[in-house]
Parts: sequence; structure tokens; C-alpha cells
Amino acid sequence: MEISAEPSAEWLELWWSVDGRGGADELAVARGILEGCPSLYALVRDDGGAPAAVARLALPNTGPSGPGWGGLYCMATRPDARRRGYGGRVVQALLHEGGARGLAGYWLLVMASNAGARELYARAGFRETGRYLYRQDRPKRHLTGC
Repeated sequence: MEISAEPSAEWLELWWSVDGRGGADELAVARGILEGCPSLYALVRDDGGAPAAVARLALPNTGPSGPGWGGLYCMATRPDARRRGYGGRVVQALLHEGGARGLAGYWLLVMASNAGARELYARAGFRETGRYLYRQDRPKRHLTGC
């Protein structure tokens, strides 16, 4: 398990290959957002040494008032490495690191349709506390009616 305070090139490459939306310019913006608050980045490798899974623990509330809560983000497992325990190892490593820093608790967001991730997080001790919906305008029809 590799834990660092910054996302390595390998960490970014795996995360972006699973969750990215765009090219180099969009990745640069995403990296800026990732590095916008103190965080820990975990990477686990498969038996061949290739990155298998990554995740980020955001630590936005660390400071004089105490360690606060941490947010699990950017969970990504290579498609061919799923259901082998790599994701669970990454989550457990970040929860351990958060515990060592005295975090009061954790939060995360997951799509309701992502049954595999929901199962993984439930095994790690998370439970659902709420839901929300993204609302979007209906697509506008072209004036020709097409």
C-alpha cells in the first residue's frame, strides 16, 4: 500500500482512466481541485506491480479546532482488477490513516446504482444517511422539431 500527501502520476493515471471526463486540460483542472485541500492518496498494486485501485481521503477540517471529519473520494479500481479485494484494501488503509490522525468520522457519496461500491462501503462500516437527486433541464428541442 502506498500513501502519499499528493497524487502521484500513477495515481492520477488510474483514477482518470476510470473516472475521467476529458483530456489533459480537464485533468489539470481536476488535479487543481484535488489539491485544493489537505488530502491523503492511497494506491494499491496488483501482484504484477501495476496500480490496481486508488482513493483519496480529503482532510478539509484539520486545524486548531481538531481533526474533524474526512471525506472518501476518487475511489477507482481498474476494471480487470475488480472483485479481488483491492478496493477494500484502499478504503481500509485510508480509514486507518484517518484513525491515526484522530478523525471524528467520515463521509462519502456513491451513486445508488453502483451496487458494487455500496457493498464495499457497507463492509467497511458505512451506512446510508441520505439521498439527493441531480436535477437537469429537459433537453431543448431544436426549432425544427427534430
